Amino acid sequence: MSIILRENKLIMLKSIRRERYSIIEIWPDKTCGDVKILRVEFENGISIEIMNLGGIIRSLEVPDREGNRKNIVLNYDSLSYYFQDKAYVGCIIGRYANRIKKGIINLNGKNYQLSCNHGQHHLHGGYNGFDKQIWTFQGFDELDKRVIIKLSHTSFNGEEGYPGTIKVNVEYIVSYNSLEISYSATTDEDTIFNPTNHSYFNLSGDFQSTIDDHWLKIAASKILSVSHDLIPDGSLIPVEGSVYDFSKGKLIGNDLFDICYDLKQSAILRHEPSGRAMEITTSFPGLQLYTADYLEEAGLTNRMGVCLETQFFPDSPNHAHFNDTVLRRGSVFSNNTIYSFMSY
Repeated sequence: MSIILRENKLIMLKSIRRERYSIIEIWPDKTCGDVKILRVEFENGISIEIMNLGGIIRSLEVPDREGNRKNIVLNYDSLSYYFQDKAYVGCIIGRYANRIKKGIINLNGKNYQLSCNHGQHHLHGGYNGFDKQIWTFQGFDELDKRVIIKLSHTSFNGEEGYPGTIKVNVEYIVSYNSLEISYSATTDEDTIFNPTNHSYFNLSGDFQSTIDDHWLKIAASKILSVSHDLIPDGSLIPVEGSVYDFSKGKLIGNDLFDICYDLKQSAILRHEPSGRAMEITTSFPGLQLYTADYLEEAGLTNRMGVCLETQFFPDSPNHAHFNDTVLRRGSVFSNNTIYSFMSY
């Protein structure tokens, strides 16, 4: 192993046969601390860059059918844009992904008022959720030809209105052709927890083009019924014969989607011109499909990417028959999502 420090840039290189992982850059920030970019690269396979700011997937390069690698996740080229970001580009969402009606939860008979950062509702953990935090880089590890990037974060009691101090660990487990994101957490007081990753995927590798020509298959027969402001009413409705039916696979086209599916198995995204494909499998019960039709509000271009957010159902704490999202004191949260890449 070699460690080189030059001009405030720390480079750590270590060979794993023909693979490599490294800290490729540090951006000093007087307010928040050092922002690191952590890179894992497999020759002729995928490469990935993770930021300890928000656990952001800054780059994910995947080969096409000709073996040409391109980045397939939306990103910024400046650190300042990430601090100003309103579109949750590439980040870990928490404590609670998606929406909570009026920011109110009842836990053990007590009401808690969370911050309402999206109109009258709570969205993606509030004003300063996990996406805006500098996570602690715990190091690299190796396991069976895979490289693991380890990050941790402590969210204290009362942040954004949440009860309990929660300690969260996220591992990015990278192989030649896959990325697994593994979440674990403990708390000193009962709380709610529902993390996800909010990457925008465009398998063409060309973010001047939309995702309309992407083919999508979702193994789900039902979606959550929601109000005009995307708050669930507690019921699930069948998708068969509707625009929401991706059970047999079809082009996304120019339809607008921002809806949670009751996921049964997996989801597959394909891009015929490049031959890139991605399969998502997860232990989470829900998949939020978002076709990025409001990116202009964040200064970006609409439909540059598609989000496939694995998660528990939105507003679950207010629907007893939905998933149990309570993390109890003394228990350990553990869930994961695997992204497998291939060409055809």
